[in-house]
Amino acid sequence: MKQTKFTKLIMPMLLLFFIANVIIILTEKQMKAASIEYTIVSFANILFFVLGLISLGLHAMASKKENPNVLFRSIMGSTFIKMIVTGTAVLIYAKTAKEKTSTIAVIIGMGLYLAYMAIEVKTALQLNKKQKPNASN
Repeated sequence: MKQTKFTKLIMPMLLLFFIANVIIILTEKQMKAASIEYTIVSFANILFFVLGLISLGLHAMASKKENPNVLFRSIMGSTFIKMIVTGTAVLIYAKTAKEKTSTIAVIIGMGLYLAYMAIEVKTALQLNKKQKPNASN
């Protein structure tokens, strides 16, 4: 089975998604015992995976442009959008859960955010490497 370029791009992110899901499922009882809302951690994993796929799609399209600044703007724009979506999701969770808010679940979610961000930036930089540097510089 031949892999497409986009499939190769999303493999690290897909691997992180599955590893995080397995860890969440295997530690569900321990999370409940420690008052960590595992559904919030699972939701964060799904949210960042979907946002990461969308971002990688945008980066792949931007890397095809002649201007290298397009890829940079794509990375910065998607990072800003993910921060806004993440902040909104945390605020909605805090408002709906009120005093039952699991701050540890939110912190674990932020750790997932950083992991997905690292993979996304690494992949975007690989997309940028394929472009030949300007010989006149």
